[in-house]
Amino acid sequence: MSAKWLWLMLGLTACVDPDAPNGKQGALFFRVESADPVAVGLEANLTLPGETPRSTFNFADTTLEVEASPGVSVVDKRQVTLFEGALSHQLTYRCESAGSRELRVRVLDRNKGPRYSDAFDVTCATPANLGQDYVELGVQHRPGSGWSASADARHIPTAHRVGGLEPCTWDVRFASGTASEEQGKCHRTIPDTLGAGTVCVSSHGHRTCADFPSR
Repeated sequence: MSAKWLWLMLGLTACVDPDAPNGKQGALFFRVESADPVAVGLEANLTLPGETPRSTFNFADTTLEVEASPGVSVVDKRQVTLFEGALSHQLTYRCESAGSRELRVRVLDRNKGPRYSDAFDVTCATPANLGQDYVELGVQHRPGSGWSASADARHIPTAHRVGGLEPCTWDVRFASGTASEEQGKCHRTIPDTLGAGTVCVSSHGHRTCADFPSR
């Protein structure tokens, strides 16, 4: 079994959208799922939000066309409504080989004419730098909302984070005997009203656990 990791985090890193579009041509804003490189063979999401703090994009009645450079492939693309209520586009890409890769996008209107066009670079990391036990589990208590658990993957020996872990499978066992399982995002909230317990996370054949005390 992987070594247990119990991290006490002193703060959260806030990700704030910049004032202007961040595409290579300055036309669109791209929101990455993780700022860290994605390991070869793993997948990650890239979102084109319809609204940012300073910009609004008209994605009504549009479709997304994506061209990927060699070394990265597009797995899926879809139109979504984000929690801000903005109609947005999202795509899932898979890293096929290590290096900096380009995703070129065109947002087409109902007549297939280009409404927006831009490009964005993503970074893929070689799996040869990943050790066997590369999933790390962090647990943090947030008063009023319970325990926050999140899984990370890191290069060994550089300790740099890499993305593309999802989906994660969670197994929570409380000392009282209560248990729960779920699959999906690589972060989840655990209630702090059921006492102490152990949380385990599995991803791509790797598993690690951490204990949490009663509050």
